[in-house]
Amino acid sequence: MCLQSEFYTMNLTCLKSGIWQAELRVPTDLRLVIGRTRLAKSMGTRDKREAVVKAAPLLEQWQSEINLAKSDPQAFMANQILRKARQEFHGKPLDSGRSDDHLAWLHNLPPSKALLYKAIEWGSDTPLPAYMD
Repeated sequence: MCLQSEFYTMNLTCLKSGIWQAELRVPTDLRLVIGRTRLAKSMGTRDKREAVVKAAPLLEQWQSEINLAKSDPQAFMANQILRKARQEFHGKPLDSGRSDDHLAWLHNLPPSKALLYKAIEWGSDTPLPAYMD
């Protein structure tokens, strides 16, 4: 599914877990400034309608960031540095739409799986891909 704005198209894809993810390709001429080839964020829901509603303001935010990077790369980089400094100070991303209890989705899993994911999140267990290198 695609959400379109005036200039950019954002894709909504359903991951293997059933959670919807928003993705926007960064224009090739701005990839060095932005430092990424794509912007992606989990919508944190398995409901497609809810994902579309959550993705719309995210598309606007990403558009404004891309437009700022295009018009004033120095201001964009300054904003990124400020955002990272605030994130490090507060210990969590700002303006992410993420609630304080970002592990709330674990409540819908069977207890054994929830404990495994929680252990990985807090660093007391190692995810399987780490053993495959």
